[in-house]
Amino acid sequence: MCLLFKDFRIDVCSLIHCLFTGIGSHFVYENDPNLPYFALGYSVYDIYTAVKNNKKDFIFHGILYASLFFYAINRNLFSACNMALTMNTSTIFLNNLYIQKMYRYDIHYPRLFKFSSLLFVLVFIYFRLILFPMNSYNYFKYNYDYLDDTSWYVLLTGSVSITILNLWWVLFIIKKYISLIYN
Repeated sequence: MCLLFKDFRIDVCSLIHCLFTGIGSHFVYENDPNLPYFALGYSVYDIYTAVKNNKKDFIFHGILYASLFFYAINRNLFSACNMALTMNTSTIFLNNLYIQKMYRYDIHYPRLFKFSSLLFVLVFIYFRLILFPMNSYNYFKYNYDYLDDTSWYVLLTGSVSITILNLWWVLFIIKKYISLIYN
């Protein structure tokens, strides 16, 4: 991992990636290929760090991320990639928590840290469990006639898989948030 500080987990590559794709995906032209290519490059790093840290859910995420983006880019389905990249908005808030933890906001400014944690939980739920599934549904609904059967099934399987993974993660996140509040 490309860590900013040895004692704290601030992954600079992840931070740059989520800032670039999380914010950029809201402003970029729907079929712009730049963000999907950038994200595909990052997905290799994502797999590497997941394997290095032996995190099975992140290994699954990285492989899913890389394979779906590779497929979509190969088929010029850039709008599907850019739509999925909006989920990285929540990762900006996660990295904000890592930065606050580095400066010990959890100890020196506990209310601010708890509020920032709540913002992360809410943004995660909104972008990954509400907006992404809703946008995916609309994408499939309005592009059904334009997608070949293979692309339709690959993208649908990917969307469902990442949503299930996000459900898994939100349970972990909420459990961690509740323990933060009651400690």
